[in-house]
Amino acid sequence: MFSTHLINVRRGIVSGLYARLAKGVAPATAAAQIAAAFAKAYEGYPLVRVSSLNATSGLNAMTERQTLSLKKVAGSARTHIAFKVVGDKVYVYSLIDNLLKGAASQAVENFNHLIDLPAHTSLTELEGLL
Repeated sequence: MFSTHLINVRRGIVSGLYARLAKGVAPATAAAQIAAAFAKAYEGYPLVRVSSLNATSGLNAMTERQTLSLKKVAGSARTHIAFKVVGDKVYVYSLIDNLLKGAASQAVENFNHLIDLPAHTSLTELEGLL
């Protein structure tokens, strides 16, 4: 399920998705499998940060709000992905700066790939300028 919301920010997009786990899958097992899948998918790719909100240390609501902050991606070509398994549901959040993670920076990433440069070359990091 994908839900849209209008929020009062100058730049940035937050996407929230959720799905039900398959019957019989334990939440702890699902969280570990999801973390492993994201780690494999984005291994060696510096423009994505993935975090689990299922911290064993008892992540509180304040820490979750800081993790899911557009201020953390504003001014960067980076995507932040966070997920949490609650009961039989998995919630996935994706945050981007729509001005820097849009078509222009994708073109730069593709050009970098074409000429064998690191993906993040010439994508300025001004993170936190929202």
